[in-house]
Amino acid sequence: MYKNTTFVALVIASFATPTLAQDISAASVSAAYTSFTDDNFDDSYTNLKAGVELDLSSTFAIGGNLATYGGDVDDGLLNATAHGMYMMSPNTAFGGFVAQESGGDYDATLYGIEFGTGSESTRAEAYFGVVDSDDLTGDFSVSGLSFEFAVAPSITLGIGYEAFTIADGFTPPASTDTEDLTYSDTSLIARYLFDGGASVFAEIGQVGFSASTDDTTYVSANNLEYFAIGAEYTFGRPTGTLLGERTFAGWSQ
Repeated sequence: MYKNTTFVALVIASFATPTLAQDISAASVSAAYTSFTDDNFDDSYTNLKAGVELDLSSTFAIGGNLATYGGDVDDGLLNATAHGMYMMSPNTAFGGFVAQESGGDYDATLYGIEFGTGSESTRAEAYFGVVDSDDLTGDFSVSGLSFEFAVAPSITLGIGYEAFTIADGFTPPASTDTEDLTYSDTSLIARYLFDGGASVFAEIGQVGFSASTDDTTYVSANNLEYFAIGAEYTFGRPTGTLLGERTFAGWSQ
């Protein structure tokens, strides 16, 4: 497991290299515990995440994220993501990412485009990418979006969506045609912010799948539901890093 240590080492080195660290614009560290609530699937896992973004100029920046997932489910997972960003403003970025992910029985590389923005009262991200892996059968893509907004001086609410899609991964009943199959995680989050960049949050969500033809939509009969609790610390801008890790299966651990 975790075969691609060279990639991870390069990301860590980019965090610490003095020549690159001209201006650390933001950083974030978080930890969370997630538990599935289904009677037939009561596993749980923890995750640890860290990210940093460095300004190269007034219009360009780079960033990196490390994330680990472990617990009852499978054998754990390690993700390292690097970002190249065009800064549309000090708090809004458009760019591209490359991520390396290692799980118990697969290694995958992800490439894609992304957008992130944040302010004192909001934060938002969106991304789309493709997956390259010799260990996975089929053509995969990943996508996600999230949005949080303030409802009180120290409280935010938000919604999140992450998914991976298998091209031609589903054959509808009584049909020989294949359709795309999407596994997704939809969640609601509530966050309480303390002075100084710390926050705690609670999240509820569900994992399921869907596929559709021209006239029919198929969805999973029983979605996996979960709850999560965690804490985050940010510095730099109020939201910390604008862009997070880009994972193939971390959200569905």
